[in-house]
Amino acid sequence: MNAPALRGRLFWKYLAVFLCLVGGVLIVSSLVELYFSYDETKRAIVALEREKAVGAAHRIEQFVLSVEREVRGTLYPAPEDSSLSLSGGRSPVSGQSMRAAIAQQREFDFLRLLRDAPAITDIRHFDITGKERLLVSRVELDAVDGGADVAASPEFRVTQVKKRYFSPVYFRDDSAPYMKIGVALDEPTPEVTVAAVDLKAIWDVVSRIRVGTAGYAYVVDAEGRLIAHPDISMVLQKRDLSLAPQVKGAQAQVASAREEDLP
Repeated sequence: MNAPALRGRLFWKYLAVFLCLVGGVLIVSSLVELYFSYDETKRAIVALEREKAVGAAHRIEQFVLSVEREVRGTLYPAPEDSSLSLSGGRSPVSGQSMRAAIAQQREFDFLRLLRDAPAITDIRHFDITGKERLLVSRVELDAVDGGADVAASPEFRVTQVKKRYFSPVYFRDDSAPYMKIGVALDEPTPEVTVAAVDLKAIWDVVSRIRVGTAGYAYVVDAEGRLIAHPDISMVLQKRDLSLAPQVKGAQAQVASAREEDLP
């Protein structure tokens, strides 16, 4: 083989090796860049999802607290407080007439509350012994001095001690999710008012949340049961998502936060 031919073959071999090296470096570099770009995009999406979830949780919390404030606005001091005035009146009322005036005003307030707060389905008032004294409802017959005894129930016992109570979520008539909100005045043995709140109102909150073209939000209760989802039929089926990784992770974070808050 003559020298020019040999040099030509060597040239093409070196060129092939050079192209392979350069190509390999470019491919590796592109893969590394793609990996970091994917990782950065993934972190950005997770951060966006967390931001939207926190925002939704805040709106749901504000909804529950606003209902509590409205229910608390129907409370009156004990009848023994002779300084009480009702409906803007200036003259104090006492004794039996005060109790009658309070009962009448409370019924007016409950009716107004059902009108102004669509999420409240019914509202009950219990005396200091846990006997039902007033029921105003959208789905049941209103009752005065119905006498139902709830003295042993958490909604009464916890509210008397802590002056507020938020029940676990429950499904009324095996369909819509509800919770009970109890309130009481800061007295040693106060009377208690409890409202049943329809949680369908929070469906609007989660149905508006979108992440990208396919992302969505949903809400579960403390036990991992679905209580709000863009597809309402899934809520009505009472889906249990307690084993879902994201739900277990969120529950673990809540448990950890509670432990840190303990003294």
